[in-house]
Amino acid sequence: MLILLPIVSSVSLLAVFLILKPDWTWRLVLLRVSALLSVYMVITNEILSLFQALTRTSLSILWSLPILFSLILLRNRIPELRRTFQSLIKLPQSWSERSLLLIILSVCLITAFVAKMSPPNTWDSLNTHMSRVAHWAQENSLRPYATGIEKQLYYPPFPGIAILQSYVLAGGDIWANFAQWIAMLLSAVGVSYLASLFGLRNTTQWFVATFVLTLPLGIAQASSTMTDYLVALWIVIVAIESVRLTLNSSLPESIFFISVATGLAINTKPTSFAYLLPFGVYVSIQLLKRLPFTRFVLAGLVCITILGMINAGYFSRNLALYKNPLGPSTGIAIHSNEILDWRVVISNTVRNASLHAWSPIQIIRSATYRAIIELHDFMELSVTDPRTSVHDTFAIRPPSTDEKKSGNFFHAIIILGVLILLGLKNQKKNKPIWIYALTVLSTFLVLSTAYKFSIFGSRYHLAFFVLSAPVVGVGLDKYSSNFFLTLLGLFLFFSSWNWFVSIDQRPIWPKQEGGVSLMESTRQDLYFPIVPYYRERYQEMTDLISKNSCDSVGVFLGGAGAEYPIWPYMGAPREGLQIQWIVEGAPSAKYFDPSFEPCAVICDITCPKDWQTVRNLPLSYEKSEFRLYLR
Repeated sequence: MLILLPIVSSVSLLAVFLILKPDWTWRLVLLRVSALLSVYMVITNEILSLFQALTRTSLSILWSLPILFSLILLRNRIPELRRTFQSLIKLPQSWSERSLLLIILSVCLITAFVAKMSPPNTWDSLNTHMSRVAHWAQENSLRPYATGIEKQLYYPPFPGIAILQSYVLAGGDIWANFAQWIAMLLSAVGVSYLASLFGLRNTTQWFVATFVLTLPLGIAQASSTMTDYLVALWIVIVAIESVRLTLNSSLPESIFFISVATGLAINTKPTSFAYLLPFGVYVSIQLLKRLPFTRFVLAGLVCITILGMINAGYFSRNLALYKNPLGPSTGIAIHSNEILDWRVVISNTVRNASLHAWSPIQIIRSATYRAIIELHDFMELSVTDPRTSVHDTFAIRPPSTDEKKSGNFFHAIIILGVLILLGLKNQKKNKPIWIYALTVLSTFLVLSTAYKFSIFGSRYHLAFFVLSAPVVGVGLDKYSSNFFLTLLGLFLFFSSWNWFVSIDQRPIWPKQEGGVSLMESTRQDLYFPIVPYYRERYQEMTDLISKNSCDSVGVFLGGAGAEYPIWPYMGAPREGLQIQWIVEGAPSAKYFDPSFEPCAVICDITCPKDWQTVRNLPLSYEKSEFRLYLR
């Protein structure tokens, strides 16, 4: 029941702001309250972390305080609150809007079902995102610990902090996927609000939300513990506040929430910088137009102060360990382009766009591939140049339901068509829309310029597709009927059906006979849906450890090893269990507890084959690349 505390806190604060700020509208209230609660969560968790007090009790108190605060403020305003909520609960009147609402509800229910039924099982979650959540819960702190996977320490903490709340309060990972699911829902609300700012009709606003909710890549991420939908949410809020500045809204409010959303984006993922830069330029120009220079500088100082407050813990830990607020320079260099010229911009932009060109027709894929190769030959630049590419392969692949490789083919075609339409219709007369569209386009260019091309890079584009939805709405609003928008929404829903029911990592209906299914498999089986023999090895090793009544487990895995499943297989989180890395030579090795004496050590190919003992523990199990040393 403790898991209800964050939900009740959110609803109670939403009620407070609906009463106190009636001019904000419910969508703006929902987004701003989400940002405020997220900042509250980050800062209070960082403070509790200093005292190793991130416990179930402290988090329960933490999430009870907003409820108490709301009750005090609303104690004499219950009738007003009732009238406010009654005015919000209105079903759309037209059949088009009701049809689009039905699509939206269907998407939300299906993705929520998948998120609830499946444990976190994306490989990045198994070796990084969820592993650090388990360590934080064990240590009751966000402080660094010894690990063989340094990403667990230097990655921005917000996604993990968000998951930590439910992990501790619910006693496990059953709600871990819902941080991204909530971000999806709020992003859809945000783009529909943007559409309203641009003066689009109600049906178009419903369609814009449908456009976002039917993104195949978004559907895959909405039921996982990846981080890209969280990035999209914060950038959407930055975009909303930027547009409100253009429309002469309240300067202090917009500057404050731009700063808050920017701080949260930085605290979520480094790729957010590619989106923040164009909007930073956009906002700076707007402020320079409306403020004297001294007040402009003051606004900048306020923004920097808020960013610093949100990221103080994150930056200070990385500075102490890696001498860099963003982490080790080697980790940054791996993904940063090593050369910057016009060829790189064209090459990476075209290749990034090709990640969404997964036509099911082989001839089209082949023609696209040949065109990209010929373009690179003309530029005298290799399509797999290691200075601009993370991987040494390039291909135009058929449609993929792997969440790390999913693309948005039909949505990309619609965006391209609408941009051409807007160009032909000379939308420069509608200045806010045109400036917004150019800013969104520039985010894709900056992303392509700053970061190397990756075959898994489509997920970095999720925020771009979400931000593009209002632009699509603008292009279709004047030239499409309600009937057409409804048909297009239905088409996008059914074109994304495979991602609803057959995501590789979390299929309701597996594509291959005998595959793992959410409907038929246990939760433990679903940690390794694609590599089942890993499941067998982890289960066998942890069963042996449990039979020997061992609660102190050492981990000795490679940098890409799946650490996290060891935790739920050992019954974590629970009292008495200690899981720690045995690592030497890594920057985090100095945090190893010398008093830790494991009674078992789980090892993979990282351990030399001639090791017969580890920490005076004999080799007790060996299969494939896994070994267990057990007392």
